[in-house]
Amino acid sequence: MSKKILVLIPLLVVVLTLSVWLQKSEIGQRWSNLGQETSPVQVQDQIYASPTLSQEIDQQTLIELEADVEGQTAFDLLKTKASVAYKEYEFGVFIESINGLAGDAGHYWALYVNGEYAQAGADQTVLNQGDRIEFRYEEIKSDLFEETAD
Repeated sequence: MSKKILVLIPLLVVVLTLSVWLQKSEIGQRWSNLGQETSPVQVQDQIYASPTLSQEIDQQTLIELEADVEGQTAFDLLKTKASVAYKEYEFGVFIESINGLAGDAGHYWALYVNGEYAQAGADQTVLNQGDRIEFRYEEIKSDLFEETAD
């Protein structure tokens, strides 16, 4: 019995430490943001840098772009059309703000390709010519992992 306890205590310490680290790290925050829905926000500035860039003011902040070069990434396209603040990590690029609108504890920038939520980060999403991408400023929902009644 005491051998089991001696094995379980270090294991419990490792699990708790990892849990706290993930909650406080940007990796954990990014992972918990996946699949969030768009919410209305106030747009501070309206910028039309090119015919392929737009920000809508009605229900959401939206940056919409069309790929004009085969094989470019969504991140490369965004950098050519908007002002982007970002950080590079082992797992890829994390977009902090677009045109001065930064993610915060309640919002983040989500990437959609041809109307579908992207399955990879912007720097890892390779585009075909004519692909349409959207960066939406979305609300982080706290009920992401809660069960829903069928």
